[in-house]
Amino acid sequence: MKSLLYIFLLLLSPEVFAGLFDPPPTDQSVRMLGMIFGSNIGNIYLGGAPNPIMSQIMEKFNFIIVTVGTVIVAYVGIMSTINTAQEGSAMGKKWSAVWVPMRSIAGMALMIPSPASGYSMIQITVMWIILQGIGAADQIWLIALNGLKSGASAMAGIPPNTADFEAAGKALVPEVLDAAICMEALNEFGKKGTDHINNQDFLYKKGSYIKHFSKTDPISGNTVSGKTYFGVDDPSQNDPTLDWQKSICGSYSVSGTATQNDYGSDPANVKIDAELQKASELIYSTKQLALSAMLTVLKPLAEGIVDRSVKPPAASGNTPSDPAGYKKAAGDAYVAIMSGLIVPVDNLGSGSASTDFRAALKTAEQKGWIVAGSYYFVFNKTLQSKVYENAKSAPSKNSPFPICDATISPAPCITESYNPDNSKPDPERGIGLDKADLTSFRKIPVTNDELRSLSQFLAYGNRFLLNDSYQYQSSLGFSSSMAQNSNAAMGAFMDTSYAMVKSLSALLEGTPGADPLMMHAWFGRDMMILAEALWITLMALTLIMAAALWPASLFTGGGGALMIGFVTTVLGMLLPLLAFIWSMGAMLAVYAPLIPFMIFTTAAIGWLLTVIEAVVAAPLIALGLVTPSGDELGKLETALMILANIFLRPMLMIFGFLLAGRLFAAVVSLVDLGMLEIFKTINVNTMFAWVVMLAAYVSFIISCTNTCFSLIYALPDKILRWLGGPAESTDTSAVQQTKGMTQSAASGTSSGGSAIAGAGAKGVGSKAKDNLEKSRNKEGGGGRPEGVEGPLNKNGGF
Repeated sequence: MKSLLYIFLLLLSPEVFAGLFDPPPTDQSVRMLGMIFGSNIGNIYLGGAPNPIMSQIMEKFNFIIVTVGTVIVAYVGIMSTINTAQEGSAMGKKWSAVWVPMRSIAGMALMIPSPASGYSMIQITVMWIILQGIGAADQIWLIALNGLKSGASAMAGIPPNTADFEAAGKALVPEVLDAAICMEALNEFGKKGTDHINNQDFLYKKGSYIKHFSKTDPISGNTVSGKTYFGVDDPSQNDPTLDWQKSICGSYSVSGTATQNDYGSDPANVKIDAELQKASELIYSTKQLALSAMLTVLKPLAEGIVDRSVKPPAASGNTPSDPAGYKKAAGDAYVAIMSGLIVPVDNLGSGSASTDFRAALKTAEQKGWIVAGSYYFVFNKTLQSKVYENAKSAPSKNSPFPICDATISPAPCITESYNPDNSKPDPERGIGLDKADLTSFRKIPVTNDELRSLSQFLAYGNRFLLNDSYQYQSSLGFSSSMAQNSNAAMGAFMDTSYAMVKSLSALLEGTPGADPLMMHAWFGRDMMILAEALWITLMALTLIMAAALWPASLFTGGGGALMIGFVTTVLGMLLPLLAFIWSMGAMLAVYAPLIPFMIFTTAAIGWLLTVIEAVVAAPLIALGLVTPSGDELGKLETALMILANIFLRPMLMIFGFLLAGRLFAAVVSLVDLGMLEIFKTINVNTMFAWVVMLAAYVSFIISCTNTCFSLIYALPDKILRWLGGPAESTDTSAVQQTKGMTQSAASGTSSGGSAIAGAGAKGVGSKAKDNLEKSRNKEGGGGRPEGVEGPLNKNGGF
């Protein structure tokens, strides 16, 4: 049955399923196929110039394959007759009497060339599969482009709307932590308390049901509402009087509402009720997801507080919490998830920049997936996103715990000697909640000790957040006094050194939301500009000194020449160094920004090569059907896996391109963080150490950039291994050759500048030396005798 399905698809797919993923007529990859194969393959129009000679060649090739297939069919007929006579079964025991004849007929039908185009049905089918893969990739590419219009980049993500959500996130953190601590404590009481286990009471029976869950109310108009509970979710509980157990650790009322006002007054953006209701469901579910994410972040802290592995900071003083960062991470989680609620409208604004951006997106839409490599910086452009108005309102809290003002130290609801029985202070119990409403907990059989512990845990959590101020601040040190030098040339050099290290420090510290590849390009440009500025400065100083010393060398003997020789030596040391810095800057500023485009284009070339191979080899697929074998598919399985790779490759390249950008940003943050700490630790603060630091960073970041964007071709090359298919191998030698040529060009350019400068200094020095020799020869009486060679001695002799 499997073989019948495959054969049926091969024979009828272009006619039956035409239009499923058809690419637009402006797609650049289809035009490129037309340039290669001609304007059409059978009834499939590709565009481009007609190529009748290629059609004739292909027709002759197909006839040759048909001839080979005829020989194979004849062989099958003869051998099947012999096998039938010898073994007493139709076609013998090794060959299927059903599949072999069926495959032979289908294979011969597929390899017969069309009189009009010269291409066979199997080649037309293969090209149809290729075009469907192109169309599917174009649809994914279009989704990514439409996201840019709404302010969302599939590569760079959405810039967090901190102004809209930061305050709400901060307010929710202590409340969610209270709920997490409460649930964790009740679970622990139920597991460890002997009274609960012996009595089989509430905590023992219900402990496994204490969790975070939500219930959605019936939809009312465009509003979707419900509740998030932190308590008992017992599906066997049908008693309404026990509903208080659902929110024993707190609850939130959550709602989502989208209105036409969110989409503006443009008639093109008018939404029907069904669309508004779908948007309302999205707002509601995103709020629920944000609460769940905050709970996930804070759960390890709650567990540590309950099992006492996390100690609260002292009540007085500013002792930081350890480990730190929970408060910031939980608040950031809320902001990041809620920021994803962008309103899908065209909000690119007006002006020339917006017009150019729209034009770029329109071109990308028309040209299709194959131009994606040149749109890396478009996807990393800083975008402005708009969110639903209702998304800005935080879920409303219903908690059994008092609200502590964490901005006041100590918080007003924390005391050092709270006893939940309100009998007398109990210093041994430590801190606890003052005036806590524990009525809900007195409905369940918890002991006074457990109430005290719960009170302490909640107070610990509030105190922990009060002192949890996580800030990452780090920078490279470089002595500014080294930049103060009385010598003008050396002072210029040290000024540049100081500026370069400061620039490297700023780069490693990072800029939130900035495109790392663009930051590297700017840093490389700064390296080039500073190296060029210093080169010009040194040249100007050299010329000034040479102009001043050359006349003096005519009258002062060898002193001027020695001074010029010293200047030449200094230039010989500094100019190659500047050339090296300039070449590294050129690699970052020129080569690195081209890496996404070059790798994507190389992968696209690999796809074109695979397409050519598939079209030419397509008759061999039909020949494989004709060739007898014991299984249903014969030699077809490998060919089908290759065709699957060709179909999926454009889509997977788009996925690889978009994910590579995100991978690159993550890797750069890791590299910058690690190198910054290492450079700080080793603290090699010498005159030329920064040059080695630059070389190490630039070379490593270039390698990381190539590795990250290799995902563009690695993903389609390797993904079919999961289905047992063969791994492909994309030839990336063009990228490596470009890298080598760029490095050579950068080195050659910088070396050329150094050579020119060195030659100029050498020429000045040689002229001074010649003048010195002339003056000494004149003093020695007549110069060098004819036929005598050799240098002058210090007395003017030979």
